[in-house]
Amino acid sequence: MVNLQLTKSKVVSLQFSKGDWNGFLTLLTDNLAKIVLLPMILMGTFQFAPELVFGRILPGMGMALLVGLGIFTYQGKKLAKMEGRSDVTALPYGISTPVMFVYLFAIMAPVYFAGKDPLPAYQIGLGAAFLSGLIKMSGALVGPWLEKVIP
Repeated sequence: MVNLQLTKSKVVSLQFSKGDWNGFLTLLTDNLAKIVLLPMILMGTFQFAPELVFGRILPGMGMALLVGLGIFTYQGKKLAKMEGRSDVTALPYGISTPVMFVYLFAIMAPVYFAGKDPLPAYQIGLGAAFLSGLIKMSGALVGPWLEKVIP
């Protein structure tokens, strides 16, 4: 957890503790392992061209991680400043291992093995990710209502 310490002027400053570095290194190595594993599966099992994997998929993954982590860090700092608290942390963000394998082997694999063409498998995977994102974003609309309805 990143401890955000408040000074007398209510300015938030970052102070890292031992647990913060442990969490950071755990998240870093977890995401790094997936960044190494994903190309191996895509090029080995699904015969994706290296140009597609290293030219589109990995750069997209890198941008998603950079933007996602940046947004969660910003939100954590904003919340700490708004509430005047020093015990706020940013939500860890990364590639979910179970979700990665579901996309690869339950969504993309049947498409690939039906035609042995990696491009439709890639396109179906992108479409599934887009629809998944829309479903998750809809949670922002129904979330406040669910909090009131569900005890």
